[in-house]
Amino acid sequence: MKAKLLLTLLALSAVTGCDFYPSPPRAHVVKTMANLKVLHEAVDLFHMDVGRYPTQQEGLSALITKPANAKEWCEGGYLERAVLPKDGWNRDFHYVANPSENVPFTIISFGEDGRKGGRGDNADLSSAELNNDKK
Repeated sequence: MKAKLLLTLLALSAVTGCDFYPSPPRAHVVKTMANLKVLHEAVDLFHMDVGRYPTQQEGLSALITKPANAKEWCEGGYLERAVLPKDGWNRDFHYVANPSENVPFTIISFGEDGRKGGRGDNADLSSAELNNDKK
């Protein structure tokens, strides 16, 4: 009986173009969110060692290259590899220092279209979303 129902739903889906099952998370979004988490945690570790967050000018490069004025810095950097990870669309992440009074930094991917703003697949993804999920 279950097999007949499944075949019927699949046939209806093929004929009508309707999707009866929720879409699984898209791989590029999952990869982007995972890399945002890694970068966010690395920036927090940088802050614990150096006593400040990377400046806008230093950006995420401060995680792999020691800034000139950093006295305490983790030899070898704050990432597993000495390469900054890319977002799910193979683009660089954008670091924003002090985006608001209560937020010391955020890391952003501009989504599939690579432009600020957008909806759906083009929506921006940021490390701020990770913090909202913890609350």
